Amino acid sequence: MNALLLSSGFGTRLSSFVKNKPKCLVKVNKKTILDYWLNILDTKHIDKIVINTHYKHNKIFEFVSKHKLRNKIIISHEEKILGSIGAILNNRKILSKYSNFFVAHSDNLTSFNFLNFYKYHLKQKKLNTVMTFDTKNFKDSGIFEFKKKKIKYYQKSQTPVKGPANAAIYIFNKKILKYIFANRKKIYDISSDLIPIILYQLNFYHNNDFMIDIGNKSNLLKARRLFKNDT
Repeated sequence: MNALLLSSGFGTRLSSFVKNKPKCLVKVNKKTILDYWLNILDTKHIDKIVINTHYKHNKIFEFVSKHKLRNKIIISHEEKILGSIGAILNNRKILSKYSNFFVAHSDNLTSFNFLNFYKYHLKQKKLNTVMTFDTKNFKDSGIFEFKKKKIKYYQKSQTPVKGPANAAIYIFNKKILKYIFANRKKIYDISSDLIPIILYQLNFYHNNDFMIDIGNKSNLLKARRLFKNDT
């Protein structure tokens, strides 16, 4: 399959702490977050890795040009930020090359076994798989609530809700591209717009290893204390 790493954001919540670089190039334990992602995706099961860029895109281009996987990476620059759905549509030709494609936000720091995630996806009857993780921070997360056979999804709820959180890491079957294209004027973001619509088309793979959103100074400092994966 091919992969898309969403990397076009401004990182405004970190701008006063980490200046002049996109979030994916912030360092945790001497490696950039993008380094960790490329290590995860350095597998025979991934053919090409698309990285969409906007803010400080030249720095990402420079980083990639020196990386060992540079021949596997495609930079997809956006003059105007397209949103996660727009980024998928902008790269739908390469993402549709195989039956499935991988999507993740590269400003999240995580550790997981890609092959285990992929094998799980292939064994399920439903076409699309979302990774989940445990968090107490429901206000900044998308939370899945499972009650009996019903699923509800709360995106950044202001009232307490219990359940696993959306890690914003996905394997989609390429069939979803037709649906996204047909509804492109109604949906902009995967987590906010697409996930609530396709809840019953999702498999749920839980990350029991490590997952944190590097969206603010507090989480970045926490990640630097806790994250031990130097592979």
